[in-house]
Amino acid sequence: MVSGQLQKKLLLHGPLTPTGAPNTPYPYGYPEAGRMRRNGERRSASGFFDTSVRATVDADFIADIQPAQIHDLILVLKDEFYMDPDMILDSIIHQSTFNLIHMDTMFKIDVFILKDRPFEINEMHRRILQIIGDEPSHKAYFVTAEGSILAKLDWFKAGGELSERQWKDVQGILRLQKDRLGLVYLKKWSAEMGLADLFSRALAEAGLAA
Repeated sequence: MVSGQLQKKLLLHGPLTPTGAPNTPYPYGYPEAGRMRRNGERRSASGFFDTSVRATVDADFIADIQPAQIHDLILVLKDEFYMDPDMILDSIIHQSTFNLIHMDTMFKIDVFILKDRPFEINEMHRRILQIIGDEPSHKAYFVTAEGSILAKLDWFKAGGELSERQWKDVQGILRLQKDRLGLVYLKKWSAEMGLADLFSRALAEAGLAA
C-alpha cells in the first residue's frame, strides 16, 4: 500500500499548450502521476511535485518530500525508474536535486527539492487540479502559467542568464498565454524576486506591453 501522504504530493506543468481559461496549466498525461495517486485520494495537501515537461529528453520536478517518504517513493516507482536513495536523501537535506531514470526509455527526470521561499510556497497553494490523459479519474495538480514564468526566469538568472532553453520557454508561455496571464501578479513577484528587469525584457521580446 502506498502512503496516502505521498500520493497527494503531485503538481505538474507540461508543454506550452494553451487551454483557454485564466491561470490555466499546460496539460500533459504523465504516467507516474496516476500511479502515485492510484488509491484515488483527491484531497489537497501541503506538498506535491511540480514538473516542467517539454517534448525533448527530460522533465523537471519540484518536490516537497521528507526523508521518511523516500521508502514510499521508491516503492511506487522502482519497477520502472532507476533512483539512488542516498542521492534522494542528500538532495532533501541540502534542498538540491536528484534524478529519476525511466529504465525502458532512458527518459530523465530532474527532481528539485522545494526551497523554503515565499514564492515557491505561494505557488504550491495556487496549484490547479487537472485531468491527465484520457481517463477522467486520473488527476494531478498543475502549476499556473505565472508560476512557470517566474520559476524559469529565476532559473535563468541563477544560471548566469545563459540558458537559451529557459529563455525560450518563457517566451513561449508569454506568447501562448498572453491574454490569460495575471500581469499584476507577475509584476509583484518578479519585483520581490529581483527579476523585474528580466521580466520587462521578456515581455518586450515577446511583443507584449509592460
